[in-house]
Amino acid sequence: MIAGCDRAAHLIDQLLTLARLDPAQDARRMGSADLAGIARDVAATHVQAAIDRGLELSVDAPTSAIVAAEPALIEILLRNLVDNAVRYSAGKGREVRIVVEDGAAPRLRVIDDGPGVALQERARLGERFHRPEGTAETGSGSGCRSSGASRKSTARPSRSTKPREDGGCA
Repeated sequence: MIAGCDRAAHLIDQLLTLARLDPAQDARRMGSADLAGIARDVAATHVQAAIDRGLELSVDAPTSAIVAAEPALIEILLRNLVDNAVRYSAGKGREVRIVVEDGAAPRLRVIDDGPGVALQERARLGERFHRPEGTAETGSGSGCRSSGASRKSTARPSRSTKPREDGGCA
């Protein structure tokens, strides 16, 4: 019951944040986001869930990695990616890593050693409310492309589903 309330509160918080972001003003008020700082904050909020599921959650990041982007959107995107990695790697993987690469075009990645997405399901990753058959986890089913993740910014968030040899994705 408490987990359901926590999940609902998290979803409401995300929806309120997205509602406050006016697309017409996004370009004018584009701020700067520190990917490294956001990565550490998100890891701190997910570390207990990872431990409870037998996973090691780590962050590999420089002191800072600044991009021109709305920090709230980057945080929502990263929270969703880490939450999915922790939920769906549990019992099938050992670690979830948040990697921030600095440079001319900083990059943010979430890598896990879980089972990944079955080849036949990859084309449907962005579909809202789609759950692969046999999925035991619950959630909103908003897909990998949430409205916040698909907004345009100079940070250019993207989803990569490069297949690994073991069937996982990075």
